Amino acid sequence: MSTNLWSSNTPARFWLLEPGENGEPAASPAQWRVAVARSVHVLDLPLPPPTERGSSDLDAILLQTLGEGQFGPDRWRLSPARRAYYAVKPFLPRAVTRMLRRLSTRQMRTRSQLGWPIEDRYARFLWEVARQLLTTTG
Repeated sequence: MSTNLWSSNTPARFWLLEPGENGEPAASPAQWRVAVARSVHVLDLPLPPPTERGSSDLDAILLQTLGEGQFGPDRWRLSPARRAYYAVKPFLPRAVTRMLRRLSTRQMRTRSQLGWPIEDRYARFLWEVARQLLTTTG
């Protein structure tokens, strides 16, 4: 796994299942991968297709949910309209800038996939992984 802020926040680390009666882990890494692959639909994000064994790339999932991957490579680049707004903003009356900000905010809310003020997709994903794991392991 790559070194970043989110790579250690895997479902296995989140749930920290107790070992089985024989001291073995409650679920194998392969079972976790299958549970993740079966649960990824909850996120409703563009992700790479599962691999041949039915597992999904967990790094890509974590980048899309806990990182900023879902916003694309140009996430820090302002659109031409926004750059123009910031160029003329010092010369506009306060009432006009407030009105433009309200219009912009309304458009962003309708286009955004994020649930504001609470983004619960990753939490729902973790619950679905646990459900799939319980279904798989019995």
